[in-house]
Amino acid sequence: MFTPWGSSHTTKKIAEGIIEVTTGSHGGIFLSEERWTELMEKFPKFQSWAGKQWFEEDCDWAIVPVCWPEFYDAETIYFAVRSVERRDEEITIPLEVKKIAAIFSESVADLWERGSMGTMGLRKDHPNTAWQVHLSRGDEEKSVVFPDYPEKFFYSDEELQEGCMNDPNGKFVAAGQHCPAIQDGSST
Repeated sequence: MFTPWGSSHTTKKIAEGIIEVTTGSHGGIFLSEERWTELMEKFPKFQSWAGKQWFEEDCDWAIVPVCWPEFYDAETIYFAVRSVERRDEEITIPLEVKKIAAIFSESVADLWERGSMGTMGLRKDHPNTAWQVHLSRGDEEKSVVFPDYPEKFFYSDEELQEGCMNDPNGKFVAAGQHCPAIQDGSST
């Protein structure tokens, strides 16, 4: 399938007329003409950055789960609602969709949410494969080093103690062993 970002590497049918795509550099969601028309009837002020029927993965994507929440899990709807609210004040999110997001938000209120992250070389003898991850929980924030790519969006305090770095020489403790996480660049 050809996309605004080049030829697709993968495609995944979410529902009839809703296809998720990835390319070598980007990705997003494609809607059939019928789905596009339906979305524009529900959200006539919405403007896609990627063009008619395309929704890029960073911002545009979120309107699709807001329009068709029945095809997405609560976590996806939670992130979609937040993204649409931040991006476009003129979009009115249906109350039932906001309710799904609110219930999910309550269910993860005690967990740390993954934010921005990047790879880093911590010490000269350490390979550049560690991930510095910024996390937040309510008004609390911290930065934690993960030895591997953090797959999840939410972590308990206990999970942040597993597989982190606590040795002053930059050696990682084996995953599953208890250790304090690195916060703000120093061991605790």
